[in-house]
Amino acid sequence: MRNDEMLRLSLECARAAVRGEAFAGPLATGIEQILRVDAGVVVLNHHLTSDGVIDGMQLGSSPGGPIPSLDALQAAAAVAHRHPGYAPQRFFSPHVFRLSDLIPIGPFRETDVWAAVHGHSDHVIPARYPAAANLGRHGDVVVLAALHRHSRDVDDDEMAALDVLVRSPLVQALAFRHAWDQAIHVMTDCVNTATARRITRRETQVLTMAAAGATNRRIAHTMGISERTVRKHLENINDKLGTSNRAAAAARWREQQVTPS
Repeated sequence: MRNDEMLRLSLECARAAVRGEAFAGPLATGIEQILRVDAGVVVLNHHLTSDGVIDGMQLGSSPGGPIPSLDALQAAAAVAHRHPGYAPQRFFSPHVFRLSDLIPIGPFRETDVWAAVHGHSDHVIPARYPAAANLGRHGDVVVLAALHRHSRDVDDDEMAALDVLVRSPLVQALAFRHAWDQAIHVMTDCVNTATARRITRRETQVLTMAAAGATNRRIAHTMGISERTVRKHLENINDKLGTSNRAAAAARWREQQVTPS
């Protein structure tokens, strides 16, 4: 039953991620409820350079999760290079990890690094056993779901559920969304605005998928809209580009720059 709930949660959040909708808050809340995580769950973006982590941004948290201020996030970023779980290799292998697997956790709780990275919830339920699931690197951003337990560590079965049932669908969804955004950016930049009427961002998404050969049904399913709405977007696109079908629109799209409004 728990695994079914975890898979259902991850698929719902994956669909939201593909559509460019908020997924982090529901993901964090769902993990907290299903795994009974007593010190909260947060989902974060970490921006990377060739030198490693440079900063982080919280995307969403569960009701029991810490909500650090901007100053607190900056303080955590300043010491991240000394945190065993934030070493660059941790963003790629293993895909999920417990902090207790990486370092003797008792002595580490007494350090300034622990205070900066994990101390935000000490005034509520102190985090004692952190764990994380890597949701993939997408461009220069790595997305992490971080769990914080107070009463006990995350067990092996829970780690396996996070890896197979949560991480895998979301890695693929976020990768698709990143590739989609990149395609829109490239197609937008490769053409000339002089003669084109303005096409909306939603129409840009439809045209990008249509130009890649996606059917109306596939576009509708991916974007969470009806096939009728897809057809309406394509009609508007043809009207703005002066074309009569999707093939002609895709060809014209490569000849003119269309700036999303």
